[in-house]
Amino acid sequence: MIDEKTKTLVRSAVEKSADDPGYFCRFFLPHWFPSAMPAFHLGILALRTRKVDWLNDPIYADAVDFLLNNFKYSADPRDPEATPLPVFLRAEDGRLLMVCDDYLNLILPRGFSKTTLMNAANLYDCLTDGTTFCVYISKSADHAEMQLHNIRIELQSNELLKLAYGNLVPARSDPEKWQADQLQLLNGAILVARGKGGQVRGLNYKARRPNKIVLDDVEDDGTADSPSELDKSERWFYSAVEKAGQVMEGAKGEAWAQPVSHANPVKVP
Repeated sequence: MIDEKTKTLVRSAVEKSADDPGYFCRFFLPHWFPSAMPAFHLGILALRTRKVDWLNDPIYADAVDFLLNNFKYSADPRDPEATPLPVFLRAEDGRLLMVCDDYLNLILPRGFSKTTLMNAANLYDCLTDGTTFCVYISKSADHAEMQLHNIRIELQSNELLKLAYGNLVPARSDPEKWQADQLQLLNGAILVARGKGGQVRGLNYKARRPNKIVLDDVEDDGTADSPSELDKSERWFYSAVEKAGQVMEGAKGEAWAQPVSHANPVKVP
């Protein structure tokens, strides 16, 4: 039996999590994030969720200087001489702002928890926005489905999540799919897993098309060193992945996360 104090605490957590994905991770996923999230992860989470105002909370004050000084982007990714520009900036009133496009390409060292962050952001999107239709793509279907399985376990077994957002797992008699490569939540959110080169274009559910596409570790040491394989990946991205999202301008977003050793990725605008 859950006492009223716990219910009140969880209701408050849901309200705060709506605008603060960092709080969501701390409160609902402490087994994924057992220690304080470093500034680097806070910045990645802000970019991946397209939310920044939560970083103006005083509890994140120690992270702000790091974000301002170390997160950079190139105005022209195709020009190696282009001057790096700041991702995070201060507004005139002192609040933190963030530069973010529909496309996001993250190149991180191994062991920096990029896949855990992507999983947390995918779960966050699905729970806080029932219109989410996210396609998670990795180097193989097995790896992509493993990450979907991690999210599936949370939805089925995380009692705090179920108390906060309700039971979103469909019953066997429900029409929603609940399988290795596709999770259709009862709130309307959809999460699909695909391997690189797999069927992405043409995904459609009840007249809905993907509005988030996440590519994580789609290259390995073999393909990253092969110009022909990289060329094949680039052709696949532009012919299939880019065309899989919603057609409306601004309605889709791609996030590409890969190890720093694979720093010659498909050229994403």
